[in-house]
Amino acid sequence: MQQLDFASVSIVIASMSVVLGVVLAIIQLRDQNKSRQAHLFMEIYGQFSRSGFLDFSLRMMEAFRSHKQDSLPEFREKNRDKSLSVLSFYEGVGVLVKRKLVDINLVADLISGPCMRLWEAIQPWVIRRRENGKRPQTWEHIEYLYHQIRKIPSRVATS
Repeated sequence: MQQLDFASVSIVIASMSVVLGVVLAIIQLRDQNKSRQAHLFMEIYGQFSRSGFLDFSLRMMEAFRSHKQDSLPEFREKNRDKSLSVLSFYEGVGVLVKRKLVDINLVADLISGPCMRLWEAIQPWVIRRRENGKRPQTWEHIEYLYHQIRKIPSRVATS
């Protein structure tokens, strides 16, 4: 068996150092990505937890759920900006989840109940709007978000 000379030992140590550096960089990037996702979502969640947003969301869901469809256009017209704000919030979160910029589990932990109830309330209206307007993409990311949350077993029972 040959003895390793100083040059060989230094090459082995240098190679191991490079591999260790790459592994540590990958771990650090992964942790940084998780932190970035959490920070991004918490900024978005600030709007959700704002006073009035959740209250209006609940009123909107009730209006869509009620079988008095004749009053729905009046409600929507009277509350157009607020309704679009609520729908756009969930649509935006759906896009972030779809593009894997925010982890679905983080979203589900914080807003699964309201998100699922919203989609279930607006689904008949959205389907009619898609068919009548020939726009199959109407609020598609809210629907996507709903289905992603439903894939999480612990969230189905709590909706």
